[in-house]
Amino acid sequence: MQYFPSNLNEAAALHAQVLSFVTAKMICHSISPNNIALATMEVCMPRMVLAEFNTHRAFDRNSASSRAIPVEKQLRMIIDRPYIPFFFGANQSGMQAKVELEGDNLLAAIHNFLIGRDIALLQAVALMGGKNTLKDSGLVEHFGEMEKTYPFTRDLFRNQNVGLHKQNANRVLEPYMWHTVVVSSTD
Repeated sequence: MQYFPSNLNEAAALHAQVLSFVTAKMICHSISPNNIALATMEVCMPRMVLAEFNTHRAFDRNSASSRAIPVEKQLRMIIDRPYIPFFFGANQSGMQAKVELEGDNLLAAIHNFLIGRDIALLQAVALMGGKNTLKDSGLVEHFGEMEKTYPFTRDLFRNQNVGLHKQNANRVLEPYMWHTVVVSSTD
C-alpha cells in the first residue's frame, strides 16, 4: 500500500531513492568540421522543474507530453516512483528556503506531501470515470486500498459516465510526476 516514512532514517532512504531517479544520459556527442561540439542528452527530472528548464533558451529540446501518456501509465509511475521534493525548506521570506525542516516537522512535511499525491491519484481516477474504468487489475486493487485509506474521498468526487481525456486528467498529477526530455546544445 502507501509508503510513508515513520522515522528520519526511512526519510533519508526515501530521499536517496528519489534522488536516484534524476538522470542525465549522454545520447550523442559530436564535433562539426568547424570544431563546434553538439551534445544531446536524455534527462529525467521532476516535472515541476520543467518551467524553469524551458526558460533557458540555450537548449533545443523534445519533451514528453502529459497529453500523450495514458493516464494509467502515469498512475503506475507515480505509485511506483513518486516525486517528492529533494529539500523541504522551512518557511521564510524570499524566493528560496535556506534551512531544511528537521525531525518531526520534516516527517510531517513528507507525509503531507505524499497524502497530496494520493489525493491527486484519486482525483485523476475520478476524472477518468472512476475505478471501474481501470484496465490494470493491480491498479484496481491499489485504488480499492486507497479508498479504504481515504474513505472521505468517496463523497468528494462525483460520478462521471464518460471519463475526461488524458490531456486534462493527467494535469492534476503533474506535481508528482517525473519528466523526460531530450535536449541538445552547443553551449
